[in-house]
Amino acid sequence: MNMKNRMCEKDNLLIKALKGRANIYRLIGSFDNAIKDLQRIIQFSAGRGCIELPLIPETMIEISNIFSKGRSDYVTAEKIAKELGDKRTLSQIYSDLSRLYFEENNYKKAIKFSKKALSLAEGKGAKLKIAIALTALGMALSMQDAEEAVSYLKEAVTLAKKEKMELEYAKALYELTKVLKMQNKVTRAENYLKNAIKIFKKSGTTGWIKKAKLLAKEMK
Repeated sequence: MNMKNRMCEKDNLLIKALKGRANIYRLIGSFDNAIKDLQRIIQFSAGRGCIELPLIPETMIEISNIFSKGRSDYVTAEKIAKELGDKRTLSQIYSDLSRLYFEENNYKKAIKFSKKALSLAEGKGAKLKIAIALTALGMALSMQDAEEAVSYLKEAVTLAKKEKMELEYAKALYELTKVLKMQNKVTRAENYLKNAIKIFKKSGTTGWIKKAKLLAKEMK
């Protein structure tokens, strides 16, 4: 093994250790320490020839996910993803931004970013990112055009089910349930939600299980 390969092996081991520790910090609620480790990965990765290029924007997304309103981190991630020409990561960033704007009731921007996400994902034929973007667009439209929202969410459900993307399938079902509830289509909504809860339980996604159960209570 030459010198460069040995250095790369050490670099990758260090990054793996930092990611693992950041995940532990996140699980125990020590978010400041999780962010510090993720930021160390970015600093360490910059300029390293043997580090995978998508690692930096992906790490920025992880940081942004910790900051529920951390739009400045998304801006940085977007800039890096654009520089790298990484359209799949850029699509994910736009889908996440769409969700943030939706939570702030800024539906116009939510629609704008989810459409950008979908366009990029379709351009790359990235089916997972397409499903994520379709769900984001369905969410974004739900407060302005429920019928169109249902159409996009059903498309997300169909794609995710066909491609066996179980978690994305369940998330799309959950969002579809919310829109159908708004339309007073309760029976159909309940059936979709039951399927979503089964998948969330199977995958052990505690946060989604809680959200889905809360929605089920609201529908009774």
